[in-house]
Amino acid sequence: MAAAPLHDTDDHVQTVVWRGDGIYMTDDDELRPPPTWEFWRNEGWGLGIARSGAYRRMAHGIEQVVDTNTGFLRCDGDEVGLARIGARRVDDVTPIEPNKVTFISVDPDRCDIVAGADTPRPDFAITPEIDLLHRQLRNAHAANADTLTLEAASLSLIAAAVGQRDQRIRSYSRRTTESEHRRLVSGACDAIHANPSGVSLLGLAKSVGCSPFHLSRVFREITGLTIPQYRNRLRVHEAMSGLAAGDDDLAALAARTGFADHSHMTRSIVAQYGKPPSRIRELLMTTEIEMLRFRR
Repeated sequence: MAAAPLHDTDDHVQTVVWRGDGIYMTDDDELRPPPTWEFWRNEGWGLGIARSGAYRRMAHGIEQVVDTNTGFLRCDGDEVGLARIGARRVDDVTPIEPNKVTFISVDPDRCDIVAGADTPRPDFAITPEIDLLHRQLRNAHAANADTLTLEAASLSLIAAAVGQRDQRIRSYSRRTTESEHRRLVSGACDAIHANPSGVSLLGLAKSVGCSPFHLSRVFREITGLTIPQYRNRLRVHEAMSGLAAGDDDLAALAARTGFADHSHMTRSIVAQYGKPPSRIRELLMTTEIEMLRFRR
């Protein structure tokens, strides 16, 4: 199906990439959030996964940083705010690179596909399983896979994201504590993206106004990752994108993505995906969608 405009603003165009029975995928490759918070209402339910970039998002009063480590759930009727990473002034007109985001959406009259999805827990972790499933979905579309295959992969993504949301609902008992912890983590993520090569635990803690011990604990509580793991996954995602693009100079790829050397990048990828870069590249270049399923 040819892409068709879904949403057009002065800043970007969002397009429908394919549409099935009540479910569809859209791309926004020119998402440039405003310097300070701007809000609007969602229509329909779904999820978003960033392919590159980072920005701040707020829904139900819960703030998060959207990046290649963290996706978000969208609920019909939500008031959602976006803001730029690092910017705090309305008059900030500094040029920024656009964010690239994949949206999987469900028509408003088909929200029963994901019953109970309106519970306000908007974020989910981009696990290796979700990352590969997202990549396999995009590869399948590029290879002209049939709509049923694309629907199945999309629903698998939704199921994985909602499953995480359900686990987090059970793990939190005090909403005020959770909100404060999320504020700290969001601020820390903002600082990591602002200066990824110069991150220090003491510096991050100072930037959000708490002790490094407290920040380390709540960061892992919210994201499921330590701060070093979080930064390393940002690098691994960038390396994975290089592999998916057919990059075969692994030493140059390692240097470009911030790893100490080729071996460091290889160890990091194997630790997350259970496969070396050469095998990952083979999987991402195939058109056989089943071969891309993540296996523990």
